Amino acid sequence: MKRLASMATLLALLLPSMAAGVEIGADGTTIIRIEERSVPGFAKQTVAPATQYLGFDAEDISIKGLSMHFYGWGRLDLADDSAESTTPRSTDGNFTYGYLQYRFDKANARVKAGRFFVYEGIAAEQIDGVYARTDLNKGFTIAAFGGIPVRLDRDGMTKGKYIGGGRLGYRYGGILDLGVSGLHEADSPTLYGKEKRQMLGGDIWFSPHRMVELSGRSSYNGTTEEIAEHSYLLSVRPVSGLTAAVHYTDIRLKDYFAFTNVPSLFNPNNGDKFRSHGATVSYRITKLPFPAEVSLEYRHFKRDSKGNSDRYGGEIRLTPLDKLNTGVSYARIAAANGIMSYNEARAFAMYSYGRFSVNLDAIGNIYDDSVYGKKDSYEITGGCGYAITPSLRVSGEATYADTPWYDKDVRGLLRLNYSYNSKGAAQ
Repeated sequence: MKRLASMATLLALLLPSMAAGVEIGADGTTIIRIEERSVPGFAKQTVAPATQYLGFDAEDISIKGLSMHFYGWGRLDLADDSAESTTPRSTDGNFTYGYLQYRFDKANARVKAGRFFVYEGIAAEQIDGVYARTDLNKGFTIAAFGGIPVRLDRDGMTKGKYIGGGRLGYRYGGILDLGVSGLHEADSPTLYGKEKRQMLGGDIWFSPHRMVELSGRSSYNGTTEEIAEHSYLLSVRPVSGLTAAVHYTDIRLKDYFAFTNVPSLFNPNNGDKFRSHGATVSYRITKLPFPAEVSLEYRHFKRDSKGNSDRYGGEIRLTPLDKLNTGVSYARIAAANGIMSYNEARAFAMYSYGRFSVNLDAIGNIYDDSVYGKKDSYEITGGCGYAITPSLRVSGEATYADTPWYDKDVRGLLRLNYSYNSKGAAQ
């Protein structure tokens, strides 16, 4: 929280000096959530966290191509902290990213330094460090990064000492993009102590025709010396309005999640394999008096220790009036364990008129077996919003739910969105 406040103060001090000739964009969202939690067997609890999100972008700082980017959040618990309360107010916050970036005029090249996310092939990391990428001759591209991993668990050491990696790619027109990537993280924590984390992988994007697109990746864990993942998606658009897609995923948990910071969730130590495949089909209907879209989905899941599960269903989306979007959906989840099998139904509507907007969303589940004494659950959410100015919008939502985990759960949310964009004087 102190780091976030320091960064916000620094930005405020820099704004006046950057105003001339700089294109500045800022956005903020304030959310106040009020919730009365009623868990069967426990006393009711009221929580009221207020969260402030802050984003900032400045383009062409001093010189063309140099930019600054920042995003973070802070939270204050507004619940009662009087003498009768046993839980004092708490604060929290996080500096999500903040970096300087310079874009070169040629070769689609750029370099950034600070805290940022990097997505290159198999790498999906948040680091404090530097990153650079550029196009090379004959369709080749190269990217590299290095620095200190950002800890996911701020109360413990869930990341290594340093990390580095990159991707080498090859593009052929708008048809093919192939890449090989890798990363190395030193002293990465595991359940058995610190180890070097080494990952290698390959990725592909292939579209020989506008109607066909294939994308996916495979990764190899150099530490465990085993394949970690295969994941591929094939999309086909044979006629206008119709899209069909099939996917396949194969994950070895002990190799894919070997360095997870939440082993209790992914349980990578039992040697399980997780596989899934499925298909989705969607079609936009244009011959009706109003736009409509129908989609169908099927997914099959298999985990060695859990057995086979299936999810299938469909959705219909309608726009009967201008700026009125409605829809209904149904899904059946058939799990290997009966307690996890249920039917799910949902209906929603969203409407906007001028500066006003309203929304309503209802979802219900019917379980095959009782869960904590209940065989069904439902949740209803309604909200409305008003744009005070083009840059300032206020909205609110209220939710009522009755589930096996919460008895008559009531939640409310107030949201204030603010955006600002200003272009400075000519360079």
